[in-house]
Amino acid sequence: MLAGFDCPEYATFMNVSFNSEEVHTTHPNGLCLFEADGGSALQRHSSDKYVTATKNTVFTLRSVSTVGNYDYTVSNKHRH
Repeated sequence: MLAGFDCPEYATFMNVSFNSEEVHTTHPNGLCLFEADGGSALQRHSSDKYVTATKNTVFTLRSVSTVGNYDYTVSNKHRH
């Protein structure tokens, strides 16, 4: 995972570890976690006197998997 490309510069990066054929392997910065603006209001309410809105913040866990010579980016998003 590359900061500023695969994930924002401010993301939290975590190592990913796995075992294969009795060999333990760790991929540094194998996934990232970050929050980002969802691009529109999640909810809006207005009356004669006021307008309220709830910001659409998206929490994302992102990883990249390599299969053969292709890389696949997977993003799991949770809106809150």
